[in-house]
Amino acid sequence: MSDDREHTLGQLLDDIRFAMLTTMDDQGRLVSRPMTMQDRDEDWVLYFVTQRGNPVAFQSDGKQVNLAFAGKGAYVSVSGTGSILNDEAKKQELWDAFNEAYTQGGPENPDNVIQAVD
Repeated sequence: MSDDREHTLGQLLDDIRFAMLTTMDDQGRLVSRPMTMQDRDEDWVLYFVTQRGNPVAFQSDGKQVNLAFAGKGAYVSVSGTGSILNDEAKKQELWDAFNEAYTQGGPENPDNVIQAVD
């Protein structure tokens, strides 16, 4: 990706925090659900917080997924490989009050995991 395209994509993702994450269920049907992007790193890995028991965790771990971002007059579609991380330090780094609204036990709860898309 060219530097200009990376810069533009970075600006769009900085302005649009919510995405629809699409996975495939056991019957081969596409399933989409809203997710809140917590962070992205310099290697373009996007990070979300979810729960280990949530279908998104097992439907995405090691599998192809798609993220659709829309807002502020723009949209972005990103496909990549999902992975579930149980990285305590990363959970502490990403944790905020927004996560408290839909999870329990804070970053110390082992059911709360990082959903990464690379």
